[in-house]
Amino acid sequence: LEQALELIRHNDLVLGPAADGGYYLIGLRAGMDRNQETALFSHISWGTALPFAQTVERAGTMNLTIATLQELHDVDRPEDLAYFSNYTHPE
Repeated sequence: LEQALELIRHNDLVLGPAADGGYYLIGLRAGMDRNQETALFSHISWGTALPFAQTVERAGTMNLTIATLQELHDVDRPEDLAYFSNYTHPE
């Protein structure tokens, strides 16, 4: 989160890409026009492996600056918790 907060200071959009093609974090610049927000996320193929790529492509056509974080796993289904069975919190 700290990295995302730093990146959003200099970008319109920060995405944390998930291993399944979606994302685990979305950060939008404060003050972004509501119409831009709607356009950015309209007609995205939710529930597929395409949302991250489609969002990046759409942001590019809208001339938004984008920063991405490290790819991680997200939790959409109970079986996704297996990725976190050995997780330890960084000190």
